[in-house]
Amino acid sequence: MFVTDRGKSANHMHLEILGKRAALDGKEERELERYRSGYEGELEYDRVFDEVGHAPMYVFRDIWLGIDDSKVQLDAVHDRNQHQECDTGRAFDGDGHRL
Repeated sequence: MFVTDRGKSANHMHLEILGKRAALDGKEERELERYRSGYEGELEYDRVFDEVGHAPMYVFRDIWLGIDDSKVQLDAVHDRNQHQECDTGRAFDGDGHRL
């Protein structure tokens, strides 16, 4: 059972709104494309996870942890019989560089 809804990050929404009001510069456009690609990948993960099926469990999505001045996103935390697993997805290009 999905406990939390999947949502866009504040930065993702900010860039989408900014792009509707003004032209984004090259860095902003690349950043927005990275956010869009990541969000689409998260939605695909949810779809496949639900289609394939799984044992009864709670699934918490988009958990953000603030650690000092940094933020860490946990894409999905699975809780089954008091056993937790964490999934984080990262995108890399063909040369092994993070997108």
